[in-house]
Formats: sequence, C-alpha cells, structure tokens
Amino acid sequence: MFFFLLPYKVNRTLKQIPILTILLIVANVLIYFGTSPDLPNAVKYLGFVPNIHGFYTWFTSMFLHADFFSHLLWNMCFLWLFGSMLEDALGRLKFSLIYLTSGLAACLAHAGIIALFLPSLSSTPLIGASGAIAGLLGVFAIRFYKNKISVAYFVLILFYIRWGIFEITSLLFLSLWICRELLSGLLQLGGSASQVAHWAHIGGFLFGMAVALVFRFKNDANTEYLTEEAASWSRMGIHAGASSKYEKLIENNPEEGSHYQELAKSMLFSESGEKVKIVENYKKAIECYLKAQTRQETFIAYQELCDAYSDIVLEPKTQLSMASLCEGNYQYQLAVEAYRKLIDNYQGSKEAEKAMFRLAHVYLKMGLVEEADTSWKQFVEKYPRSQWIPFADVHFSSNIVRL
Repeated sequence: MFFFLLPYKVNRTLKQIPILTILLIVANVLIYFGTSPDLPNAVKYLGFVPNIHGFYTWFTSMFLHADFFSHLLWNMCFLWLFGSMLEDALGRLKFSLIYLTSGLAACLAHAGIIALFLPSLSSTPLIGASGAIAGLLGVFAIRFYKNKISVAYFVLILFYIRWGIFEITSLLFLSLWICRELLSGLLQLGGSASQVAHWAHIGGFLFGMAVALVFRFKNDANTEYLTEEAASWSRMGIHAGASSKYEKLIENNPEEGSHYQELAKSMLFSESGEKVKIVENYKKAIECYLKAQTRQETFIAYQELCDAYSDIVLEPKTQLSMASLCEGNYQYQLAVEAYRKLIDNYQGSKEAEKAMFRLAHVYLKMGLVEEADTSWKQFVEKYPRSQWIPFADVHFSSNIVRL
C-alpha cells in the first residue's frame, strides 16, 4: 500500500512578498549544494549531537539536509506554503524569531528523548529544517485555524490507483499531521528503525502552539475572519449582517478606526441606519485614526462623512485638523467648507481664528485672488493682533504694512 498527501495551497492571499521565507529557502538550497559533495564531513561538524558539539550546532543543523527530493524539497515546500503566510501575517521579526527558537526547541526535545529513551542514537547527528518548520506549523494551526488547505492525494493498493484533491481546514490537517508524528514517535520508542527525528517535529510543533497561545494569535485570527465575513456580507448587500460583524470587531478591538468606519458605511447603506449612530461611528473612526497618526485614513473617513452629511461639524480641534488635512491633500473646496464650518460654528475660538487665517491662503491656492483678499481683510479686521499675521503669505504683505 502506498498513500501520499501533498498540501499545495492555502485559501488566503498574500499581502506582500514573503522576502524572508524566500531567503530561507534560497539559503537552504545553496547550503545543500555547497555541502552535498562532502556531506558526511559537514554533518560531522555542523550537525546537532547533544553530547559532543557546541551550542552553534543547534543553529547550523537547521540548514543541512541529507538528500534533495525526500528531505530538502519536502521541507522547502512546507516552508513556502506555511512560512509565507505566517511572515505575511506576523511580520518578519516575529516570523524569524519563531523560526529560530522553534528549531532550538526541536533540538532540545530531540536531545531529551535521546537521553531518556534512545541512548543508542546519542552519537547520531540531527540535521534538517523540519524542526523549525514544525514550529511554524504549530503557530499556523492557531493563527489560521479556519483557513482551508488544498491537498493532493495519491493512493496505490495492489492494482487499485486513485488520486485527486480535497480541501480541509488547517487545524484538522495539522492535527492529523501531528497525530501521525506522535504515532511514529511512539513506534520509534518501541524499536522502529525510523531515521526521521519525529520527536524533534513534535517538540517544534508544541513549542509553536505554545507561542501562538501565549501571544494570543487566535485573537488576530478571529479579527481577520470577522473582517472577511463582514466584507463578504457587504459585497452581497446584506448590510445589517455586516454591521453585526463590525460591532463584534469593535467589541474585540475598540481602538481600531477602520472597524468604526466600516460599521458607519454599512449602517449608511442599511435601510435602518440612523444618522446619529452613523455620524457617531465616523467621529469615533476619525478619533482613532488621529490617535494612530494615520493621516490618509483620517482624511478618507472625513471625506466620506462629508459626502454623507455635509452639515456635520466636528469638535473645534478635530474640525481644524480635518480642514488642514483637506488642504494638505489638495482638496481645496473641501478645505474651504471645513474652515467655513469652523468659523461659523465656533466664533471667537482660537480654532476659528486660525481657520479664517488659513481660509485666505486656500483661496489664494485656488487662484481666487479676490476671495483671498476679502477673506484676508476680514481676518485683519477681526483679529488685528493675531499671532498668525507674521506668517501670512507674501501676497498679503501690503495689508500687513498698513497695520
């Protein structure tokens, strides 16, 4: 009987090129071809043997492979499939730390089993990236537990041959994988002549799961899944369903501005959407964006709010910030409207003073010289001793001289 499974795709789109994963694959391939002419000697000095070599072999052993097809190629396929997704989701720093520490944990687990149960293998070097990759699989099982994996299979039983593909959740697939490793590891303890370091795989996998649980990667997974579900409801035009998902996202992470913004948009398109709640969510989105100092997102949220309700005026400082953002994004007409709202609704405030000062300059940028001069004269009359006058555009210098 021959049974073969090959996972080849995860139903998630990469948001950026997984440069570190690619570099790891390239490094492993280059090292393989560099060491294969004299592999026994390389393994002797760089392979992990806990009772002989120094600590550096815990690292170097991760980059050695015994043969191309059954060892290196298999490991690199798993590294690409699962590592690229994790690098994309976690970032390069976290990914690299998890990869290296998982490799160390795999060596430690292997050394422990050898010392306790298999002392006859104490002088056999351990090589391969699979321990570190197993750690990635452990993290993957938590971080992407609901994602589907496409798997190709081939079965040969006597004269019966069957092949095809199927989809399975990553949690179930990796659960089956680790169960197989546990069974193989137990058989190894019972006297099986397997040359595979199953306990290194188990150690790396359990370490990866522990890291994912400690750092609550499942929360990140839930946020991603809820966001995808909400977006899916929105695309189908089921805005009430989308709103409920965004409300759940806000409950889980009240500091993320995009959740408030998307909730506001869903409520806006929903027949039951209330203006007060929609405006409240847009205001909360703007507040979160300002706190996070994400200028472009802030501007887009404000623009959407104005498109929906042109009469809305924000709190003075926020309204001034929005007007400045509009001006900085060359949206001069929107900036004029924003400054006007501030001047009309908060007369006598410091923000209204600066708004009137900036309004003249925005008119000037728009090429509306007469409007600019009129606005400037109004500003000088209302605020003759304003601190902003020395910073006026050179166009208004004649007005300044007459003060």
